[in-house]
Amino acid sequence: MTVFERVRMPSLGGATGWLNSEPLGPAELRGHVVLVNFWTLTCINWLRQEPCVRAWSHAYELPRVRPIRIHVTATVKCVVHEVCS
Repeated sequence: MTVFERVRMPSLGGATGWLNSEPLGPAELRGHVVLVNFWTLTCINWLRQEPCVRAWSHAYELPRVRPIRIHVTATVKCVVHEVCS
């Protein structure tokens, strides 16, 4: 058994909303490279890395690469952005 056969993606079922996509889960993302980015608007770490994530999103706009951005609010509700925009 390879490492990739043992790795399982957790569900994104806790998201309170989706933008730019219907809700996605492990079945819909199987076989894709998935970049998961957790962010919040006022976080200095997000402000520093956001240009890099946006550049990766545009540089790797391939059918098998799926960037998913998860916005985490102060109350830890998640809204998932399927595509970096």
